[in-house]
Amino acid sequence: MAASPLHHSGAWALVFDGGRAILFENRGGDRTPELHMVATLENPVPPTRMLGRDRPGRFATPTGGRTAVESTDHHDAAEAAFVRAVAGLVEGKADAFTHLVVIAPPRLHHLLSTHAPAVATRIIAYLAHDYTGHGVEDITQGFLRALDQQRSR
Repeated sequence: MAASPLHHSGAWALVFDGGRAILFENRGGDRTPELHMVATLENPVPPTRMLGRDRPGRFATPTGGRTAVESTDHHDAAEAAFVRAVAGLVEGKADAFTHLVVIAPPRLHHLLSTHAPAVATRIIAYLAHDYTGHGVEDITQGFLRALDQQRSR
């Protein structure tokens, strides 16, 4: 039986959150993936309280009162910049793979798809989970889980 396009040795895995990304190549077989690290990228993002302490802006309302405006979330901005860097990393390696499995929080997966549309077309499965602090064995299980979820759709 031929390998399913969802399980083959050419699929790569991208595991990332707002501060760390790990790119793996699957050198294993159909049901026994062997993930080997290809690249890592880190961006330790400090908490928002460390990034900015501006008071919220204020403006006058038409009725003569004043109201506050929500301040910028510098942590979200730093995460978005990191996702753009991850997109650049993955796009730089795009010639080496045809299929990609993404394991990341949903908001960051969306940002990746937005900033790397050429890579987004190669994503064959997605798992909404943060595995960046886990070992390769756990990431391999997440890789298989993402593929199984995609296949059952």
